[in-house]
Amino acid sequence: MMLRAPISAAPQLEVIISDVVIPPNAEVPRHHHPGEEFVYVIEGGANHVEAGKEDRWLGAGDAYVIPPEAEHAPVGGPEGARAVVFRVHVAGKPERILAN
Repeated sequence: MMLRAPISAAPQLEVIISDVVIPPNAEVPRHHHPGEEFVYVIEGGANHVEAGKEDRWLGAGDAYVIPPEAEHAPVGGPEGARAVVFRVHVAGKPERILAN
């Protein structure tokens, strides 16, 4: 995590900025976040797997928004992936909640 800070105009929210690295062909466990997630892929690529949606390839230069509470489980591509992730998050909640 690069930054976790309150949002002064909305005290019930905070911002979380992360540098996320997914190794080649690695599967991230299915999870969700208690807030909206904004993803910008800066290297490599990953298959974005989100409940209720078709899988979507996200490569370097692609951006994507994941709605609050959406269960997802990205899978790193052959070169893996690196992304800057910006979350508008409910203050005080865990950053990631694993799916049951």
